[in-house]
Amino acid sequence: MRRIYFTSIFFLLLFYFITQSPADEVIKSGWTFVGWYGGGCYPAIVPDPNVKERLYLLSDVAGLWRSDNKGDEWHFINDGLVNLHIAVLSIAPSNSDVIYIGTQAGMMRSDDAGKTWHYLLSTKDKIIFKRPDSYRSIAIDSKDCNRVYAGTKKGEIFYSEDGGKEWKCLEGNKYPFKKEVTITTLLLSQGGKMLFVASELGLMRYDVTKKEWQKIEVGNSRVWDMVCSGSNDTIYVTSGRQIAFSSDYGKTWQFTTDIPRDEITRLSVRIDRSGATKLLAGWRDGWKGGVFLSTDKGETWKDREKNLRHNEIHNPTRAWMKGFGKPNAVVFDPFNQETIYFTDWWGVWRSDDNGENWNEIIKGAPNSCGSDIFISSLGNIFVATMDNGLLESSNSGKYYKALFPSKGYDKAINGHVWRVFVIPEKENNTIIATSSPWNDDINQVILSFDGGRNFEVIRNGLPSKRPQVNTMWGQGYPRALAIDPKDNRNIYLGIDGDDGGGLFISRDGGKSWQRSIGQPDSLRIYNGLVVDPTEPNRIFWGACGNDGGVYRSEDYGRTWKKVFSESRWIFDLAISKTGIVYAAGTSGKPVLYASYNKGKSWKLLKSFKESESCEAICINPEDEKQIFMGIVNWNGYSGGKILYSKDEGKNWRDITDTLPPSNGPATLVVNSQEEMLYVLLYAGSVYKRPLGFL
Repeated sequence: MRRIYFTSIFFLLLFYFITQSPADEVIKSGWTFVGWYGGGCYPAIVPDPNVKERLYLLSDVAGLWRSDNKGDEWHFINDGLVNLHIAVLSIAPSNSDVIYIGTQAGMMRSDDAGKTWHYLLSTKDKIIFKRPDSYRSIAIDSKDCNRVYAGTKKGEIFYSEDGGKEWKCLEGNKYPFKKEVTITTLLLSQGGKMLFVASELGLMRYDVTKKEWQKIEVGNSRVWDMVCSGSNDTIYVTSGRQIAFSSDYGKTWQFTTDIPRDEITRLSVRIDRSGATKLLAGWRDGWKGGVFLSTDKGETWKDREKNLRHNEIHNPTRAWMKGFGKPNAVVFDPFNQETIYFTDWWGVWRSDDNGENWNEIIKGAPNSCGSDIFISSLGNIFVATMDNGLLESSNSGKYYKALFPSKGYDKAINGHVWRVFVIPEKENNTIIATSSPWNDDINQVILSFDGGRNFEVIRNGLPSKRPQVNTMWGQGYPRALAIDPKDNRNIYLGIDGDDGGGLFISRDGGKSWQRSIGQPDSLRIYNGLVVDPTEPNRIFWGACGNDGGVYRSEDYGRTWKKVFSESRWIFDLAISKTGIVYAAGTSGKPVLYASYNKGKSWKLLKSFKESESCEAICINPEDEKQIFMGIVNWNGYSGGKILYSKDEGKNWRDITDTLPPSNGPATLVVNSQEEMLYVLLYAGSVYKRPLGFL
C-alpha cells in the first residue's frame, strides 16, 4: 500500500514537471513587457457586429490589437502584417472571421478574426490609405465577404469581387471628386445597389447597377464620417456642426440642431429598444475635442466629457495629459445600448452609462514611439520618447512616472525627448537629455541636478531654430549625444542639418554650448556619435547621404577626417571599453562593420538578408564579445529583428522570438545588475529578457 502511495506521488510530480517546465522556461527565457500603455494615436476602435465584447483597436505606428472583454485587456494581432501604420479596419457583416485593413503600403486580409494576416499583393503601393483620415474607407457587401470596395488616399475608388486578389477601378471618373483628395468614408447600401463616397470635398453616390456617378448636395461640403442605420437605409453624415440624415438615398435631407462646439468629424448611430434614435457626435477644434450625445435624433445635445478616470498606473503621461483630444472614433457598442467607445490621439475610453462616467481602457495597447533608454547605476530605467517625453521606472519597469513634462502644458517643454544620460552623483543623479518641443521651432538640452524633480531648459549656444537643409526627417533634431567617460563635464551633441546643425560641445556638464570650430564634411547625423573611452580626445561621427560614412576627430572635435566610406548610410555607432568601434547602417541591405585599430581600417562583420538597416548596437559591458543589434524597417514596415552574437560578430542568432511583430528597436541596453537585455521599440514601448537564457 505504501509503495502504491509513493509511486502515485512520483508520477504526479513527474506529470507536473513535464507539463510545467516548458512554460516556465518560456516565461524565464522570453521577452517580458516592462513598459507602459497609451500615449499615441489610435485611429479607430471597431466592435465586431456579431461577437459580443470583441473589439479591434488600430494604431498609427504599432499595428493592431484585439480585445474579447470590451477593452479591459488588449493583445497584439500583428502576425503577418506587412505594414503597421493602420488607417482603417472593416469586418465582413456576413462573416466576422473576414477582416480587411488598409495601410500606407496597401491592404491586408484576415480569415481568422485577426489571428493571422496576408498581404493583398495587387494593392501594394496602389490602394493606399492615410491615417486617421481614411476612417471608414473600406466597405464590404453585407452578404458577400469577397465583394469589397476601397477608397484611397488619392481619391480613387477600387472594387474586388474575389476577396481582394484582383482590383478594378470603378467605371466613370478615376477621381469622383475630379481631383486627388483622401476618401474618408465609403458606405454601401444594405442591398448593395448604392455606394456613397465621402471626402472633405463633399458626397458622391455611385449606382452599382447603372454604373453612374452623381454629386449629392448636403449642407456643409466637408463630409468626414458617414454611417447607415435602420431597415430603411437611413444615411447619416457629418455636416459642419450638424448631422444630416436621409432616407431616400440622398435626394432629400433633414438636419439635427447644432452642437454647441466646433465641427463634427465623427458620428455613430444606434436605435435603442424603444425605437428612439441615439446619436454620438465627436467634435474637434484644433487639437481639442470631445463628444456629444443626443437621445432624440439630434433635437438636443448633452456634452459627454465628464467624470474621466485617467489610468495613470498604465499610462503615466496622464500626469500631464488630461481629458479628451480631437476624436478619431466615437462608437456605440452593438450589443449594449449604454456602452460608448472613444479614441483620440492619446488614449482609448469606454463608458457603460451613456457617457456619465468614462474609464481609460489601454491595458495591453502600448502605442508610444521610443527614442532612447538608459539604466542608471541604481537600476532605474529612464526612457526618452517622441511625444511622451521623459519617463522613469524605479522598479524594473512595473510602473513609470513622468519626469519631463510632469504636469500641465508648457510651450517650452511638451514634445519629443531624444537622448538621455544619467550621471551618478553622491546624493542625486544628474540627468541630461535632449528635447524638441511640439510648438516651438527649436532644439534644447534639459538638465536636472536633483534626480529629475526639477529640470532646467538649456538653449544657450544652440541654434535659434531647427535646421531644414539636408536633414533626416525634414527638420534637424538632437538625436546624437555622447559623454566623455573620463570627464563627464565634456559632452558632445549632434544635430542634423547644413543650415545650423553639426557638432556642439559643452565643457561644463551641459550648462552652456558652443558649435565646434571644426565639423565633419557631412552633418546629416542620426544616432552615430561616440567618444573613445581609451583616448577621449578621439570622437567618431556617423553620417548619412552623399558624404555619409564615419568621420574621426583626434583633437576633441577641432578637426575631422573621413575614415570609412564603404557605406554612405551609418545610423548608429558603438564603442567598446577597449576601443573597438562598430558602425551600423545600410548598403542596400543591413550591414555591420568594425574597426579594431581606432578607425584606420574596417572589417565587414555581417551583411544581412533583410532589406532595411542595422541600428541600435549594444555591447555587453561585462563581456564585450556579446553584441546585440537591431534590424530596423522604416516607414512602418514590420519585420524588425533583434540579433545576438557571442563572438564579437562572427556569428549571429535571431532572438526576436516572442516580441510582437514591429519595425524594430530604437535602442538596446544591458542592465548588468539584473543581467537583463532591455529593448525600446520604435513603436510599442519596452521589453526585457534574461541574458542567462541566450
